[in-house]
Amino acid sequence: MGRKEKETTIDERNIVVAQYFQHKSYAEIANIIGRSRATVQSIVKRYKDRHVVINSERHGRPQKLTTREPRMLLRIIKKNPKTTASTLSVHVHDHFRKDITPERVCTILNRSGYRARIPRRKPYISKKNTKWRM
Repeated sequence: MGRKEKETTIDERNIVVAQYFQHKSYAEIANIIGRSRATVQSIVKRYKDRHVVINSERHGRPQKLTTREPRMLLRIIKKNPKTTASTLSVHVHDHFRKDITPERVCTILNRSGYRARIPRRKPYISKKNTKWRM
């Protein structure tokens, strides 16, 4: 599960540690700062382990696309499955002013269950043969 609330501030974490050293319970501290008991408990545990209340730096590169933009790509693919990855990358550049490569588009589609395949071409059936088939 993802994060439900925003990150706690350094002031809140300092209050939690100060209250903890005054021998208050996790539940009492949680009521004081308006956060859950589990949040208070994790702040105290982090302080005991590292003796620091600041958060460590995040690892890895930030996402280039927001959560909304890959959904737009999926809608386009559902409408027309024959759309190419390079066309989709141009579309993203035109709409969101973000440069992504066709390979990145393929990765996004693969994660969503679309594999590198071309849909089967359906034969043209004339009106005469349509009546005959029914």
